[in-house]
Amino acid sequence: MKQKRQILFNFLAMLIWMAVIFSFSQQNGESSQSLSNHLLALLGLEGEMASFILRKLAHWTEYLILAFLTARFVKSAGLLPRWILIWVIMFAFLDEFHQSFIAGRVASLWDVGVDTFGGLVGYWLFSKK
Repeated sequence: MKQKRQILFNFLAMLIWMAVIFSFSQQNGESSQSLSNHLLALLGLEGEMASFILRKLAHWTEYLILAFLTARFVKSAGLLPRWILIWVIMFAFLDEFHQSFIAGRVASLWDVGVDTFGGLVGYWLFSKK
């Protein structure tokens, strides 16, 4: 029974994080830019390069966390580890596809690459523990 609860907990943690990523992707271009500008101001940064780096770092971090949470679920459920990266990469593509339907947003293979790299690092960190 305890193992089933752990599997469910890990699955829900993964789904909740996916919902967080989806909610960021659901923002229109103006809202997304406003959030980025607010974070830049909090960090005392400005300029297009700082904005670009912050946005890509956000993508990278989102998917690092997703890979880590997915790895916890996959391990607790006894699934093959390859499902971690398959799931993360698939979600990155779906997330970018979803963004293509949001006003002021575009789908970007570059972002899928950044997301995938974050996922690889998350997977690597999980495998080291």
